[in-house]
Amino acid sequence: MTSRKLSIYALIIAVYSGLSLALGSFSFAAIQVRLAEVLVLLCLVKLEYTLPLTLACLITNLIGIAMGINFPLDFIFGTLATLISCLLAYRFRKVLWFRKPILSLLMPCIVNAVIIGWEIMFYTAGNADKLTVFLAAALSVFTGQFIACVILGSILYEPFLKAYERLIKE
Repeated sequence: MTSRKLSIYALIIAVYSGLSLALGSFSFAAIQVRLAEVLVLLCLVKLEYTLPLTLACLITNLIGIAMGINFPLDFIFGTLATLISCLLAYRFRKVLWFRKPILSLLMPCIVNAVIIGWEIMFYTAGNADKLTVFLAAALSVFTGQFIACVILGSILYEPFLKAYERLIKE
C-alpha cells in the first residue's frame, strides 16, 4: 500500500469518525442521522473505499460503545451493515434515476434498516411484540439513513464527482 493511499484511507476514517462523534446526538439517536454515511459516495467511484469506510464505522461504534451510547454488539452489526452497504452501493453505481445513483444511495438505508432494526429489537423488545418493535426500529433507522444518504447524497453527488475528477487529474 502506498503512502498516498494510506493517507487517503486515514483521512476518510478521520472524517467519518470525527463527523459522527462531533454530531453524536444525531449520529446515535433514535432516528440516527449519521451524516458521515454520505461518504458512501466514495464507493461509487472506487470499491477500495469500502475498507476505510468499514474501519471508520468500526472505530466509531467502538467509541460509541465505550461512551455508553451504542449497543454492546453494534461494533459487529453496525460494521457489517456498512460493509454490505458499501459493496451494494458499488454494485448498483451505474443504475441512475434522474441522473443520480439513487439505488446505490438507498443501499445503506435498506441494509441498516434491516440489520440495525434487528439489533434494536434484540436489545429493547423485552416482552413487547418483536415484529412491531423491529418494524418501528427499522423505519426509524431507514429515515435517518434516507436523510443522510439519499437526500444529502443526491445533493452532493455531482459536486462530489467533479471534485473527485479534479483530484484524480492532479
